[in-house]
Amino acid sequence: MILSNYVCSTVLITLIDHSFFFFLSLIFFFF
Repeated sequence: MILSNYVCSTVLITLIDHSFFFFLSLIFFFF
C-alpha cells in the first residue's frame, strides 16, 4: 500500500515536472 502510494506520487511529480518544463519552453519559444 505504501509502495504503490509512493510510486503514484513519484509518477505524478515526474509528469508535473515534465509538463512544467514543456510549458516553460513553449513560453520561451513564443516570447
